[in-house]
This record gives sequence, structure tokens and C-alpha cells, in this order.
Amino acid sequence: MRYAWAMPLSQEDEPRIQVLLRTLSITAYAMFAGVALFAAIAAGIITQQTAPSTVAGLSIPLPAIGLALALGSLAASFVIKGALLRTASPGSAGDPEAFGKALARFQRATIVALALCEGACLFLIVLSIMEGPGALPWLAGLMVPIFGMVLHFPTRLRLDQFLSDSSQVH
Repeated sequence: MRYAWAMPLSQEDEPRIQVLLRTLSITAYAMFAGVALFAAIAAGIITQQTAPSTVAGLSIPLPAIGLALALGSLAASFVIKGALLRTASPGSAGDPEAFGKALARFQRATIVALALCEGACLFLIVLSIMEGPGALPWLAGLMVPIFGMVLHFPTRLRLDQFLSDSSQVH
């Protein structure tokens, strides 16, 4: 289903959709690039470290704590995105502003979900650096929040599904 919105889309709606998806894609790619660059820098730092962790008294490696928090952030990203997508009704399908409000909700929810996953990545990287030598394998744990970012990546199919779900609520 190409256009799932209950209200017929005008000729101005398609460019709005394309701009929204392009903007969200650029934002997501920038977040991926930031995580990749920071992970590469961290890998270089970790391989050059010779001193053990500066955090004494912990029996659990710091990256393990980061991985647990990353799993929590991943779950939270889906819960919060769902809550943001279900926020106050944007208006009835006949409301000319309803479409724009729905696009704004989709954009806001997608950026928040991506940011939660990105934050988990960065936190895990910082804890890996703090752990010191031997923490390099823990960077593989980045796959958990990165997988979340992939699942939240904005696509036309996801937007159409959201618009379809939004129009059925009204």
C-alpha cells in the first residue's frame, strides 16, 4: 500500500514526505557515523593502553554494565517511540493540518528512538575505554544498540504503516 493515509494526499504531500525521509535518513546516517568514528578512536586508545582499569573494587567489567544498560536503552527506545507515536491525536483525517502533525510525530519519535540507541553506544564505548586493556572485545557489544538503530531507521514503508495506523484511530 503506497499511500495509507485516509485523507487523499495532495500534490504537495509527496515532496513533504520525501523531505522528511531524507532529513531523517541524514540524521540517522550522521548518528551511525558518529558512533563508528568514536568506536574507531576508542579501539585505538584501548590498544595503546597499558595500565589496568582505574576503577578499583568492581568485580564486573565496566563494559558489561554498559551492555546491560544498552539492552535497557534498546527496550526503552521502542517503548518511548511507541508512546510518542500514540500521543495526543493530531486531528481528524479531514483536518488539513492532521497530515503535517502526523509527520511531525513520526519525525520526533524516530529521532528520540535513534538518540536513545546512539547514547547507549557512546556510553558503552566510554566504559570500554575506562576498562582499559582487554576491553576491545567488549566493543562487539555495540551491535546491540546499533541493531536498535537499524530497526528505527526511517523508511517509506514504516512511515506509510504509521500513517495507516494513525488514520484508523480517528
